[in-house]
Amino acid sequence: MQLTKARQVIVTKTQMMRFRAALEVKRQELMRAIRSQTAELAIRESGHDPIDQVQSMNQRDEAALTVQWLSRVLSDVDAALRAISEGVYGDCVECGESISLKRLETIPWASHCIRCQEFIERREAAQAAVPVWGLRFHEYREAA
Repeated sequence: MQLTKARQVIVTKTQMMRFRAALEVKRQELMRAIRSQTAELAIRESGHDPIDQVQSMNQRDEAALTVQWLSRVLSDVDAALRAISEGVYGDCVECGESISLKRLETIPWASHCIRCQEFIERREAAQAAVPVWGLRFHEYREAA
């Protein structure tokens, strides 16, 4: 058995192999989904009807957002696979504490412990709540 960090989260070799396998399956799933969504981005001839053109643009916008989200998750999965290879899998990248086994079993690509993830989400929500017109010019440029 392998002991990781101060909170004494114990990850066995069997569990680590299971996490690696789950991450590799997720990676393949994400790659297929990205390829599928990327095909949706292709510009199709939607005729001359403006309503059809608007619908086509909306579908491409949705596909682009989906590809962006899938790519972000793929990046997290790749980072988790690297962490396994480097022997640091399960350590929070922010505070260094061990990520709970329950969290890793739920989200094997998690890179933050619950406490740090909640802090990040609160910070992002607070930043999203600030209207652009409420920023000074230099703050706007930094936010963009």
